[in-house]
Amino acid sequence: MIKVKTSDFLNILKKVKHAVDPKERVELANMFIFQDDIVYAYNDEFAVIHPLPMKTGIVGGVRAKEFINFIGKVRDPEIKISVQKPQDSKSYASMLIEGGNFESKFVLYETDFLLKEIKIPDKWYDLPDNFLSALKTVTLAVSKNLSTPIFACVHWKNNILEATDNFRLVQYKLQGDYPFDVSIFGDIISKVLNYEVLQVAPSDNFLMFKTGNGIILAARLYTGDYPDLEQIKSRFAEKMQDGVTITFSDGFIDAVERAEVLAAADELGDKYIDLKIAGKNVEIVSASEIGSYKEMLAIDTEVKPVSFSARADLFKDVLKLTKEAVLSKDLDALSFETDELYHLVLLG
Repeated sequence: MIKVKTSDFLNILKKVKHAVDPKERVELANMFIFQDDIVYAYNDEFAVIHPLPMKTGIVGGVRAKEFINFIGKVRDPEIKISVQKPQDSKSYASMLIEGGNFESKFVLYETDFLLKEIKIPDKWYDLPDNFLSALKTVTLAVSKNLSTPIFACVHWKNNILEATDNFRLVQYKLQGDYPFDVSIFGDIISKVLNYEVLQVAPSDNFLMFKTGNGIILAARLYTGDYPDLEQIKSRFAEKMQDGVTITFSDGFIDAVERAEVLAAADELGDKYIDLKIAGKNVEIVSASEIGSYKEMLAIDTEVKPVSFSARADLFKDVLKLTKEAVLSKDLDALSFETDELYHLVLLG
């Protein structure tokens, strides 16, 4: 039997739950699995391996949804955890949870060790301070349409994180150099944003991440050749050299946030706003079933009429890094560029 602080135990489960699949689309993906001094979850695409503060002697799985829900309702500051052996060969062992005035039993399912294909690497690379902000911005540019799976991926090559949905492109330069050339589905690697990761390492079919307190994450790689985004950039480079520089005002982010409130969400919850640039004005427009929004803002340069749609959260992230953009001479692209970021939007 072991004693643990209820809040500490609950926080561990909250970290592990990002790899739980309640629908169990692969076997045991709906479980928290205890393996003595670790607890983990694995859904075939993403794994979270969390160290426990002591050896527990517990080996087996509990249904994650019900288990974390129950622990979240316990008001005792400490709980006792032990294993109750099965009564006969046809029954399961139980995890016994005891508080001051209660006890509960959760069936402890027998499980194979699911992490056999995940090898913990010996060599790790330190992540730069800008990694999580870079990852957040880049994942916003992946396609949600799986008909072309590679466009639904984030690509990491050396010190560049990048993504494109074939309409917009984002590249983010990391501080450091990494011997990687890997692609990972955006909805998988975005789970890493829930953790303060400090290190990264490749490992066969996974890219591994590690936090300062020993949590290990494994994100499955996608096998496929990523398009050369440098070719796309070079195709527009001459147009941008002869283009028009536009400086958005300081109040532009606030206007985008107001428009985002009334913008319609697509089936995945993403919100897009419409922008129309003409003369020395930018008009921001959004609408949904609950209302509409329109605001006119001034720019310092006169340009020919052009319009485009922007994903609101990505557009805000870009504007926080630079408010200066270049409109191509053919009015078919808008680019934003800093020492760290390159963002290209195709217009039309």
